[in-house]
Amino acid sequence: MVQLLESIVGVYERHGMIDQAVSLRDLAQDLRSKGNTPEILKNVVIYDRSERENMIYAHTNGFVHDRGASVAFVRGVEIHIGPTENSFLTELEDNENKFVSVRELQERVQGEGSSSYSLKQTVYRSRMKIESDPKMPDLILFSKEHGYILKDLGKEIKLVKGKDGSSEIVLAHSGFTFYPDRNWLVNDKGEFIALPIKQSKYLNTLCLNDIATFELLEPDYVGSRENLSSVVRNTMMRVRRKVEPDKNGNGFIYIKYIDGIGYRLHDPGKSERPV
Repeated sequence: MVQLLESIVGVYERHGMIDQAVSLRDLAQDLRSKGNTPEILKNVVIYDRSERENMIYAHTNGFVHDRGASVAFVRGVEIHIGPTENSFLTELEDNENKFVSVRELQERVQGEGSSSYSLKQTVYRSRMKIESDPKMPDLILFSKEHGYILKDLGKEIKLVKGKDGSSEIVLAHSGFTFYPDRNWLVNDKGEFIALPIKQSKYLNTLCLNDIATFELLEPDYVGSRENLSSVVRNTMMRVRRKVEPDKNGNGFIYIKYIDGIGYRLHDPGKSERPV
């Protein structure tokens, strides 16, 4: 992931976005110095919030597409992207993890009335440039029934970079969305909730650690461990009820209790990590 971040630093520098490049390089160096990157931070997406045609797109498998410059950085190597390939990748990126029909792609990329053969040639050239094995693609996939799709199931966090240099981390769990910088939560019923600071810190700690122990959740607590676990359980129950308002007791799915230790964040859409 550090290599991915450094590739994007190069993109920002090319565009004269020095402040963004510096802050991103600092993040990469910080992650490298820590050695073991928290699981949740292994999937980072960086966007430049600008017009669609000038967006910088980053895939977690290691390629970065600079639409405005018509170039891609694939595992750190800069590769020129032709006009039709640029349009094709843009369409798939804007519909990430969703199928785009052949007809739609022919009209938007190749032009109305174009042949399916010309689209296949564009797909072939695109795969040759971004796939590690173009003969066995794992990024740009095809279905006769649905069309083409750009698969990126690794994306859990988006680090959004604005033109003013501001940034925002967004945790996209399959059941909720969490904005730690703003203490905002959109739960699995689609309800928008402004979390109290303490509850937001709990949820953020869960996101950044494989296991959030009682001590991690309450680092400043002074008292017996028995009382500590009681304090944590009371606060975490409030968090769980906001994340999953229809659940209670042992029915909670997303935040799992580990007896005598703490809690862990679970996403049913992903494989469970061993405790």
